[in-house]
Amino acid sequence: MAKNTLIGVSSTAKKVTKIYVGVSNLAKKVKKGYIGVGGVAKLFYTGDPVLIFETQTAGSTTLSLSAGTYEITLIGGGGGGVARRSTVTGGKHYAQGGVGGTLQILAKLTAAASVTVTCGGYGSSAADTFSSASGGTTSGTAGGASTITGFTNLTASAGGGTGASIRATSTSGANRTVGTIGTVNISGSALQETLINNPSACTPSQATSTATTRAVNGRVNDNWPEDTTRGKGGDVGWNGTSFLKGTGATGFVRIRQM
Repeated sequence: MAKNTLIGVSSTAKKVTKIYVGVSNLAKKVKKGYIGVGGVAKLFYTGDPVLIFETQTAGSTTLSLSAGTYEITLIGGGGGGVARRSTVTGGKHYAQGGVGGTLQILAKLTAAASVTVTCGGYGSSAADTFSSASGGTTSGTAGGASTITGFTNLTASAGGGTGASIRATSTSGANRTVGTIGTVNISGSALQETLINNPSACTPSQATSTATTRAVNGRVNDNWPEDTTRGKGGDVGWNGTSFLKGTGATGFVRIRQM
């Protein structure tokens, strides 16, 4: 963003948002501009987005935004996984939690506003034993939603992944249900462009196993290749004697001004 670069247009100072330079008869976008000050090159322009806020810590933060176009990234928290072991046969059942919903948009704010961004928390994983069909159902919890509110004429939220569940059906059998990806909601006249909107379902895995060990992996978020652990689904492993519970990952929020 050209934060303090201005140009005169009809006797009015206008903020520069993009600069181009001719190279071999082609207009090339300037990424960074420097000017000599006291014999030292000083950066006066950058065409890269300016980071306003970024967090992967669950909770809410209020920001004062000026008018302009913003890139908004929201990822919900990952849902918890689940595992259950039959005390009759020793067989184990596993199901991973869902990945947090993932969105990235460009939105235009026409006037300064106070906005609140919320980063979704992680879902907890669960593990226990059963010995009969009356063993009931055990579930991981859902991750929290990541949202932005107060941005004029914009609704945007990325829901948390749902928790997995396992229901006992006999002394050793069970129905395993994996979590699902969080739901994305985007609307409003401020929306300029949708860059990412859950392009992949990021389907978690489920399994039954008698293996002596199992690592805690979790379903990664393929919708955010910058860091696939953001909003990752939870999982449960086995160390040979007991279950190892890995929670879902917290969500992610990033606001950059273009």
